[in-house]
Amino acid sequence: MANGFITLEHGEVFLTRWTGYEMIIEIAIRETSKIEDGIEFSSWLQTMLPSYPGESRNLDLRGLTKLNRELFWKGIEQGVEKIAELGKAYSHLKKERIFSLFYMHKTNPIELKFLEEDNDFLITKDEYIEKIGPGWK
Repeated sequence: MANGFITLEHGEVFLTRWTGYEMIIEIAIRETSKIEDGIEFSSWLQTMLPSYPGESRNLDLRGLTKLNRELFWKGIEQGVEKIAELGKAYSHLKKERIFSLFYMHKTNPIELKFLEEDNDFLITKDEYIEKIGPGWK
């Protein structure tokens, strides 16, 4: 049963078990920490790892700044390349999981359009999205 959820920019939700979610986030942390502009974001991503196994996990990418969304996907892309090349020596995540997430992103690119925003939320025509992560001023 899925209890790890990553909401992509176009609103589709990637579902996975908590172990898959954690391994994906750990890959994003590892890879974004190697990018000059990604250090603050990779530190924040660590807060998206829950305290105990079985806890529901949720990351709504729409609430990140544009830079942080780009960093996340760059980290995932680098992780995809390393899993393809190194396999379990890089991560025990089943490669199909991260490939599937990246495929969902690549086949449904969308530029987010917000009608309005305040200190805490981004407002689209259909919903309020909480701002998360560093970089919001």
